[in-house]
Amino acid sequence: MANNLSTNFINQVLEITQNVELTNNEKFLDIILLFEYLMNSKAEESNQIFSSYFSKWIYVFDLYKIENTYLNLLLHFRKRKKAIANKSKNLSSTDFQQFLKSVLISAARITNQQIPSELEEYIKDVQIVNPKPDNEQNISQLQGVLLKKVQNNNGFLLNCINEQIGQFNVKCGVDFQKTINYLWRNATVGFVNLNLIDSKNKLYELSNQGMIIIEPDYMFDVTDIAECYNYYGFDLLTYFSKIIMPQESNRYLIKGMIVNSLFDELIINPNIDFHTAFAKSIHQKPLKILEYLDEQFFENLIFEMELHYENLKHSIADLPKGIYSIEPTFVSPKFGLQGRLDLFIEQMNDN
Repeated sequence: MANNLSTNFINQVLEITQNVELTNNEKFLDIILLFEYLMNSKAEESNQIFSSYFSKWIYVFDLYKIENTYLNLLLHFRKRKKAIANKSKNLSSTDFQQFLKSVLISAARITNQQIPSELEEYIKDVQIVNPKPDNEQNISQLQGVLLKKVQNNNGFLLNCINEQIGQFNVKCGVDFQKTINYLWRNATVGFVNLNLIDSKNKLYELSNQGMIIIEPDYMFDVTDIAECYNYYGFDLLTYFSKIIMPQESNRYLIKGMIVNSLFDELIINPNIDFHTAFAKSIHQKPLKILEYLDEQFFENLIFEMELHYENLKHSIADLPKGIYSIEPTFVSPKFGLQGRLDLFIEQMNDN
């Protein structure tokens, strides 16, 4: 499906843009959904793990050497997706044209496609005006994606990018070397106790009492790790043995995991084919599949999952339009309850 999207992306955008029955808000929501899936697909091809959609987008734009002007504008609009969906913000023709131009130029670079003349004519005179970044004067805490780290005689200079203020630099003393050594390109990094020393160039200095917080790129289930502790100490083999040792109940858990993943993929992209969606679900927890290297089991599994895929696809087609949030968590202090929905839909109406 990723290859199909790469091939047909521009044509799908053209079709949406020429649909006179859609408002600018509706066109925006359809196009941003396609673009998000394109970005996810390209990020997956890297076989890297990203801690946020922001770090994912930074990686892809950097990989294809796309100007930050387009990245900043698209991130600006993506953050306002909810307001656009519930119509608390209506996109003007100018806003939509800027958004469309940023999408088309970025996607053309990523997919190696030509922008058709109908769209080229529509956007050729559009001037991209980057949104004004938030005021950085009083920021003591800041999070960003690492673009580059440079060591010098006084310590380190970390070049990062943030959704609110764009690119910024943080000076760190040599005392932070041990932590900085763990940093990798595109890591999501948080800084605490920053001092702004050059507003024009967005240069900060991390104080001696400051902290660098590295957001993990992969998270383990805390329950699984807790089970590694016993009366004799800590045994990491417990984690792996529990995953790969045969347990009859695991077969049903695996099937449930795959069905849940198929549902998520179809929500993100209703046109995804079964084999692509199935392969993605297997990649989520490959260790759990190791004990079932049985050809007959896999044949039966694929047959059964394809039936679920078709049923889910028909059901999802009837869902109302809106912003889809997959597995949001809700907490109710009043009733002492917490839970997670499979899907939450914020509909595009006044109710």
